[in-house]
Amino acid sequence: MKFSSYEIINAILMHGLNAGTHKPALFQSFEKFYKNSKSLIDWHYDLSDSYFNIYEKRFKKDRKPQQGFIHRQTVQERTFDLLDAGKITRDEALHIIGKDGFNDVIKRFHSFGTDNTTFKNYFFEVVDFGKKLVLKDTLFEISKLDFDELLLQAKIKQTTLEGSYLIKHNTDEDFRFANDKRKTYLQSLKNIEKRIDLTKQREFLVPYQSNKCFYCNQFLSLSRETPAVDHVIPYKWVLHNQEWNLVAGHKYCNDQKNEFLVGPHYIEALFLRNENIVGNRYLWKDKIIKHLGSSKLKRKKQIYFEYDKVKDQMTYNKKVLWWNGDKNYDLRNNPEYKSLLTRLNN
Repeated sequence: MKFSSYEIINAILMHGLNAGTHKPALFQSFEKFYKNSKSLIDWHYDLSDSYFNIYEKRFKKDRKPQQGFIHRQTVQERTFDLLDAGKITRDEALHIIGKDGFNDVIKRFHSFGTDNTTFKNYFFEVVDFGKKLVLKDTLFEISKLDFDELLLQAKIKQTTLEGSYLIKHNTDEDFRFANDKRKTYLQSLKNIEKRIDLTKQREFLVPYQSNKCFYCNQFLSLSRETPAVDHVIPYKWVLHNQEWNLVAGHKYCNDQKNEFLVGPHYIEALFLRNENIVGNRYLWKDKIIKHLGSSKLKRKKQIYFEYDKVKDQMTYNKKVLWWNGDKNYDLRNNPEYKSLLTRLNN
């Protein structure tokens, strides 16, 4: 099956293993070259400067860890420490970034887990490591609207990773962090029974649903609309905000679904979406495993157990209100089912 460049970048950002924030930062650094249709990139003057600027903007707003190992720092963090202390100039900082800052990310940008061959050199190729890099037509064929959407995803991914790394550095269970317009909230379990505002979670959910509304499968944009966040199995019956049961969708679809119980085809889609998140190592993975189980089989059994339990409760109380969405819905035609992200994780 042929996948679009948009899908591949989405999968790289959402599924690729991240020892640090390098991948989302590198993609963001391509923005000015994409907008200027510039394909031949000078390593030290163009790429290093653009990459440096991504971190400079973030560090000025709020400095957070860029990798998860305690007592270790990335090249970028060490370089900015020296720059902030006045021990090096900006030009010297750019030289360090160009010399040492790309050693891993350039080689591993196109990889998914241990697979570093399927999309090798798909979006760029190194002409001479440390000197020149060529951006390919596969990057420039992405539409401007889609590229802007991917940029937003990359920024959200970097914020999400920073939050995950900060948790490892900070054991305070009630920790909350925010980064300008992109906020990630990490709630302690003591709040789990309260019905809380979940709208902030949409920035995390939408990319893991391949930018599709969970209920109608049509395109869902973070930059052009305000997606709703919903409990697939209605909150009034589960009385929790556990992450495995939360999805993003169009406000209209969410209003139509309301407090109805969805058909089982949506539960299968929910299972697949959860596996997309579990396929990534950060934030919600551990929470989903904690509530649903350590293996794919256990998670699938548990999610259907929760669904059947609520269905039985509603039947007993004579309050079964079904919502099946589109009567022509077919999981096999669900973009989520066919997406690269889902295929990688399932």
